Amino acid sequence: MEVGDTTDELPRIVRARRLLHLTLAVFALVLFALAGALTVVPVYGKEVVAPETTSAIDAEAQRLAMIFETTTKSVLVQAETMAGGPQIRAGVMTDAATVKDLVTSELQLPRNLNQTLEVVQLRDGARDVLLRLPQGSPPIASAHGLAISFQLDGREQLAVVVSVPIAPYDSASKITGELVLSTPLDFTLTRENLAGHAVRVELAGSGWRFAIIPASVATSVQRLLALSPEWKIPPLVLELAPHVTAAPMRWVDPVRFAAAGVGLVLALVLGLSLYRTRDP
Repeated sequence: MEVGDTTDELPRIVRARRLLHLTLAVFALVLFALAGALTVVPVYGKEVVAPETTSAIDAEAQRLAMIFETTTKSVLVQAETMAGGPQIRAGVMTDAATVKDLVTSELQLPRNLNQTLEVVQLRDGARDVLLRLPQGSPPIASAHGLAISFQLDGREQLAVVVSVPIAPYDSASKITGELVLSTPLDFTLTRENLAGHAVRVELAGSGWRFAIIPASVATSVQRLLALSPEWKIPPLVLELAPHVTAAPMRWVDPVRFAAAGVGLVLALVLGLSLYRTRDP
């Protein structure tokens, strides 16, 4: 063989180039396939609560706290106005028949149709209900010694219960009284606001639990409803089982974009190499 003769090297060079082209093509296809697979079938991690669901829950908890606060103030003023009337102050020293006649003939109590009212006589530690309106309605749940509380009423509705003293005309009398007013709360708007964000919604208080959206699903999110300390009401808790979504794993997007990018680079290198080695 003469010096400079490369005839024997040409087949090896051609084989090496073909192997390089094949390798580039295979790796590019594998990387494109990986990027496509992660796009079509993303890998999900643990289930999480969507930010919009969290925002809706927080907003509803704040709205409920405000509604409870304003309703409590309104009902307290209403009860104190009724308890301070002269007929009530006189009637609480009599008996049930007298109070009933008094209400029928003279006394107009500013009570809403959905409210339950009791006029109670207190004598020697005994508690005697002289009047309950509407007639035949279930007794108002005990407030456990609290002037203001949230309780389930006899119709299994959640109500704000306000108890205010009735001062008899005779300040020396051993007979006193109290007026108890129960006002059911309406949760229609809460159901509408949270129906798309939770499968179960409940309110929990001292010794009771009220289902707003009932379901046999465990609750996992809680929001404390902050009410004014002046009411001395045990904390109310909004409990929910929110809708959850599975979030893609954090590494999915970086790997997908890297695979697509590297695959594109390899494809460009392959194309350039094929172009340079094409037959003239």
